[in-house]
Amino acid sequence: MAQLALVSDNLHFLQHLLPTWEQQFDLRVLNPPKPPPRIRGPRDLLAGLRNRRLRSRELPPLAEWADVVFCEWATHYLEWLSHHPGRAKLATRMHRYEL
Repeated sequence: MAQLALVSDNLHFLQHLLPTWEQQFDLRVLNPPKPPPRIRGPRDLLAGLRNRRLRSRELPPLAEWADVVFCEWATHYLEWLSHHPGRAKLATRMHRYEL
């Protein structure tokens, strides 16, 4: 069974596909919290740092484990994975407004 890693901080457009993908693939989902759009105070700074730590700790083993890493959004996770792909193939879905 192929190993699929899904990285998304918003599963809105994929929620209906997850049951099917769980049957077809060995699936792992990384659904981190969104970082704040801008830092307005100490809590936003801490949220951004936690997000950065999560990216550096959880993405490398995920990229090594998976055959394919699918990023639902063109975010900093996609950017990081494009520079550190591990053994996995990298796939994404670009939403129109991200172009």
